[in-house]
Amino acid sequence: MLNHRVAHRVLTPTQRFNHLATQRSEERLAEYKAWVASHTPDQIRIANNARYSLRRKLGGGRGKGNPLHTQRIVDERAVKRPISAWAFFFAERQGSSDFKSMALADRTQLIAGEWKALSANEKQVCRFGDYIEEAQADVTHSDLRIRLRQTSRGTPARLLP
Repeated sequence: MLNHRVAHRVLTPTQRFNHLATQRSEERLAEYKAWVASHTPDQIRIANNARYSLRRKLGGGRGKGNPLHTQRIVDERAVKRPISAWAFFFAERQGSSDFKSMALADRTQLIAGEWKALSANEKQVCRFGDYIEEAQADVTHSDLRIRLRQTSRGTPARLLP
């Protein structure tokens, strides 16, 4: 205990308050994570849907902050939505060196034009990769994660809406 007191005497008041603030933030984050873990992912999903509805009814609008009680609850256990074929294509084209010096809006417009110009067969088998198959594999993997999560907590395996 004596070393703890000596350490605080060596710190400047600003450093000491920063240390206390950081410590309190870590404690609050741990409490929040424990609170989230005390609820099932399905309960968190339902609560987030209710919060979304409240946000819309309260009409925060642009530039206005949302009330604290309507902020989304972040749950790391939640299953992520599957990625679309367009997202796979966009990510790959975005990473290429063709669009390095362009603004994001211009890049997006050009990539979207490329995607729309592709036929269904070209989207299926494209020189950039098999985007539709990748997307379907991601959907299948996402469905599997949902089923595993639900069967692990004892409920029948069904897909969530």
